[in-house]
Amino acid sequence: MKPIQFTLLSLAVMGLFTGSARADWPTVGGSSARHGQTGVTGPSAPMLLWQGTVSAWFGGQCYIENDKLVLMRFTGLTGTPAVCHDLNTGAQLWTFSSLATNARMLPIGFRDGQVYVVRFQETQHDSVYALNPADGSVIWRAQTAVAQGITASAVFASDGDLILAGDNARLVRVDRVTGQTVWSTNRPLPNTGAEKMAAFGNTVYGWKGYINTPKELTAWNMDTGAQLYSLALPGDGDQEIPLSVGPDGTIYCRRDGGLFYAIEDHGAGLSLRWSRTLDAPGTYPNYAVGTDGSVYVPDGLQLVRLDPATGNELNRSMQLINPGPAVSLNSRLAVGADGTLYVGNCASSDGCLYAMAPDLTILWQESISGMVYGAPALGSNGALAVSGGGTTLKVFRTAAATPEVTVSLAPVGGPIQIPPGGGSFQFNATLANGETSPQSFETWAQVNLPSGGSLLNLGPLALTLPGSANITRLRTVTVPAAAPAGLYWYWAAVGDYPGAIWDSSGFSFTKLATGNGPFVGDWACTGEPFPGEVGGPGSVMATPEEIALNASPNPFNPTTALSYELSAAGHVNLKVYDTAGREVAILVNSRQDAGYHNATFDASHLPSGTYFARLTAGNFTQVQKLILLK
Repeated sequence: MKPIQFTLLSLAVMGLFTGSARADWPTVGGSSARHGQTGVTGPSAPMLLWQGTVSAWFGGQCYIENDKLVLMRFTGLTGTPAVCHDLNTGAQLWTFSSLATNARMLPIGFRDGQVYVVRFQETQHDSVYALNPADGSVIWRAQTAVAQGITASAVFASDGDLILAGDNARLVRVDRVTGQTVWSTNRPLPNTGAEKMAAFGNTVYGWKGYINTPKELTAWNMDTGAQLYSLALPGDGDQEIPLSVGPDGTIYCRRDGGLFYAIEDHGAGLSLRWSRTLDAPGTYPNYAVGTDGSVYVPDGLQLVRLDPATGNELNRSMQLINPGPAVSLNSRLAVGADGTLYVGNCASSDGCLYAMAPDLTILWQESISGMVYGAPALGSNGALAVSGGGTTLKVFRTAAATPEVTVSLAPVGGPIQIPPGGGSFQFNATLANGETSPQSFETWAQVNLPSGGSLLNLGPLALTLPGSANITRLRTVTVPAAAPAGLYWYWAAVGDYPGAIWDSSGFSFTKLATGNGPFVGDWACTGEPFPGEVGGPGSVMATPEEIALNASPNPFNPTTALSYELSAAGHVNLKVYDTAGREVAILVNSRQDAGYHNATFDASHLPSGTYFARLTAGNFTQVQKLILLK
């Protein structure tokens, strides 16, 4: 995620705080509506970002929030772990199997900084746990037990509470903070698999009925659990095929042994918009709605595109799964903001991921043997994750075009040799924007040590350069006596700290083992300030010097000092937000005099990740990106 700059703040913060589409995959189908849309554009080609995970018999559904991905890796009827990876690097962060004796740890959702897993034993009285995504530790065990199959997942209320299929034929709401039951209501079901639900607004939809009674599509009030109304639809005695709700509130469902329906909720009841015959799909597909409103559903071994107003067929795909006895298509879909469909056929030996145009022509495909439940999930910055059997977990992301922003370091004098007691050297740093439009980015400087390690010497600083602009600063680096003798490399970069480097430049210097000179105590980089540094101008060059916000250290664990300079007295507000725009800390909310001030941000209770400190004084605002590494 790019750093938020002051010139972009009014727009960027509005996007964060007014419910713009999240780049997460919190549950099956991408949202509680399960229509496949998340508002992000996925990869345009199968460009692999990383691959590999714990070996498993078959794939499990991926759940994504911010920079973390969680899934089940099925290793048997007992001991099966939930596994968490860094979405951007693939690093395995933790596995959770401590409660998997005689059970499988089955993730069912990931939202608001909590991973939800079922201790899956198929007893119809299985326990639900909330885990900390930072380390996999247990936050709570739910008061209620659940009765669900392996393909079911959570529905979320607007505040993050869970709507689940409780045991003893109940529908329950679970408090996300405590795990306590908010409400419980009776809900008879004909079989395992019929528990799947979808939601729209303040209403949750699902099936209700015994094996020998009519199956009713039913609406419940999410606040109270009260049943609102229902509609009986003819079909078989059982019901396993799930349902989805479109962005306009239309409910799309298929009765086992019956028709495919488009149902409208008009506030006082449910009514039929249209119905049509389709060949039997599998038992756990999700339907998707394209960016133009088209409806995508499996029909036999193919996928069809339907007119949302009439149900008429618009397009039909090629066969997406090999034919065979009792073979059906369990397609699960994700929809990119550009209309691209990412389709997992959820097959075993012929498992495959397809990227399709809206008319269902294939753009590209990737074999994923043993996919089964490992359907595609869209995450941050357009990452597309899909899993399969063995060690198969693949994350694709199209590389973004890199702006023409460059950095150049030119040492003053040379060769640079630092005496044993420490010393200093100078260099000129030039940042240049080769684009005609303003570019926002970060810059930082590091020292590569003789031992192979490195340390951050400057930044990261968030800047915006106008089109075709450049700046040059004369800087001085002090090298301490404690630095070991040897050859060093000093370099600076521009891009998105720490992983996205658009350009870099550097030079070497030597720390001598013998010689004379004054004692120097610590590393430092000083001199003509860059925009955004304390004592320098704001991070946008055209902004007058009114506030300078800096964080040190940054990255940090678990505390960092936020320092800033005020040019005039006034009311100051300093808050910290996560990447979803949620407020996590209020550091200052009072009147302060002109001059230097400090505030400490303690993130010991927060997971690793990116945060934003937002400082406001009068009509002037600055945002500083913070990176918490635990």
